Amino acid sequence: MSATLPSTTQVTRKFSMRYILFMLLFCTIPFAPAYANQQVADAVKALKIGGVNVFSSMDQAQSMMTSHGYSETHSSPRGTLYNKGNCRFEFGKMMSTSMMKYACNSSSDAIHDNNILKTLETLCAIKDNGNKNKNGCLPKGARATPSFNEMFVVIVENDHKYTVTIRMNHNTDGTQNLYLTLVVMRLTK
Repeated sequence: MSATLPSTTQVTRKFSMRYILFMLLFCTIPFAPAYANQQVADAVKALKIGGVNVFSSMDQAQSMMTSHGYSETHSSPRGTLYNKGNCRFEFGKMMSTSMMKYACNSSSDAIHDNNILKTLETLCAIKDNGNKNKNGCLPKGARATPSFNEMFVVIVENDHKYTVTIRMNHNTDGTQNLYLTLVVMRLTK
């Protein structure tokens, strides 16, 4: 009985295929979190309060907020505070940091609250999303309490650090308060 040895072409083909598969696997693993970070950044960029996102200019924010019935209550070169009923919106820029804060009783401005809660759902659905807490990303029936405080922190391409905090508290009268703090810091120039 003579055993047949594989030809050089067959050995080379098997080795090449394994090498290609290994390289594909090797290349995709390190970039998975970077892709998740970009998804978080995209969700943050899409979030708007009264037509204002964190990358809007100070003039755009002032124009949009006043057109939505907010009044300017305090202003400085670094930021401006707007109020409308039980809602407060703060927008600012300082050096390499942009900031947007929102606080509201949900019965006052449900449209903005819904935008924030939809963004929370989007952020929770992203794998490796930089989430620091857990309760707000659980389904409503599985949450330990109806109140939550969710924080997402990601860095995109070592260029921008995104920090998003979404908090909800329930009052004894059945209303809820919703808070958003969104900070984007440019890490390199």
